[in-house]
Amino acid sequence: MDESRPLWEMYTVSNLKDAGPDGDSNGVVYMRIHHNIGDGISLIALVLKIFDKPPIVNKRAPKSLPNIWPKVPPVLNACHTIRMMVQGVFEGVLFTLLPGDIDTVLKVPNVGLLGERHVATSSKVDLEKIKDIKEKIGGTVNDVLIALLTGVLRRYLVANCSKTDGQIRALCLINMRDKSKMMTKHIELENQWNFLPIPVPCGMTDPLDRLYFCKVYCDDQKISPANLVAYNLNNVVGKIVPPDIFCGMTYDLFNKCTTVFSNVPGPQGDVEMQGQKVQSISFYSNSLSGTVFGLVSYNNAVQLSVAADKAVIADPQALVDHVHDEIDELHRAVQGDFRKPALDMKRTGLDLTVTLLSILLLFNLVKAAIYALLYMIGIF
Repeated sequence: MDESRPLWEMYTVSNLKDAGPDGDSNGVVYMRIHHNIGDGISLIALVLKIFDKPPIVNKRAPKSLPNIWPKVPPVLNACHTIRMMVQGVFEGVLFTLLPGDIDTVLKVPNVGLLGERHVATSSKVDLEKIKDIKEKIGGTVNDVLIALLTGVLRRYLVANCSKTDGQIRALCLINMRDKSKMMTKHIELENQWNFLPIPVPCGMTDPLDRLYFCKVYCDDQKISPANLVAYNLNNVVGKIVPPDIFCGMTYDLFNKCTTVFSNVPGPQGDVEMQGQKVQSISFYSNSLSGTVFGLVSYNNAVQLSVAADKAVIADPQALVDHVHDEIDELHRAVQGDFRKPALDMKRTGLDLTVTLLSILLLFNLVKAAIYALLYMIGIF
């Protein structure tokens, strides 16, 4: 890093007309901040301090979530938890060895050759519509946002006659802070995040299938230790492996995945700067990928931004313009008497198989340990 250059810059542009993604602003405050200072969570907390006053949030009355998912006996739930724990350990250790994604118009063959970027931001999406979708499927806002990104990518790939069937993944930035740290008023300026490759099922044509897939995957990751294992392993390896080798491992991981995705929660109420209401907040991040997507929520709305290599996407606005069509399709899919998810027998069979194998392995390990102990004390 060139230490002669500033870690942050701030510019103000005034006397504009119809500025911003929705054409509702008369000025722009542009901040350029080096990622060494902090990640998205800590930088949003920093940006909040330059506003005139904290946002006033009108809390939405919680709704009871419908139970549309098939009932699963407790023993099968336990088997699934065991499988996710075992699978998560292997994924956390071996995720850099996973095979690469299929070739698409969004996939960069060599992230070391990335060039100049340009950016685009979608117009605002009503957060209430997203919350309505997540309540209909008994999920979370994050489930819907990942399904939204999946649908946007699918629309762009189809429009550009690119393949959609096959492995397509996004490296998702995961916040690694404890919940206790997130509840404090002061969040330290630091980087506490990890990359997790998440599958993006662009080959699924049915929006309900994409929604259900994303919800199930996100639920599984809440059980799986993969992210925690990978995070701690990266910290250890980064300290003992020479920098050039560790850098090569990082480049190899980014070469295998199609895109990078980050979701940052912003202020959930109006904020002002110098007495002027802030109309929207967007962020763009640079990374070792042809496209880097960022979702930020502000004042009951969500906007999708993308920073794209010019050689990968000629017109990034054409990509983010798919956002409203996709969220409308997802919203229509959960209206009325929509199709409910069925019990996945293949998944259940895999849970039972892994659980039985794990029990057998544990039994043999315990037996071997007992024999070794008896041998050491001279009984055998």
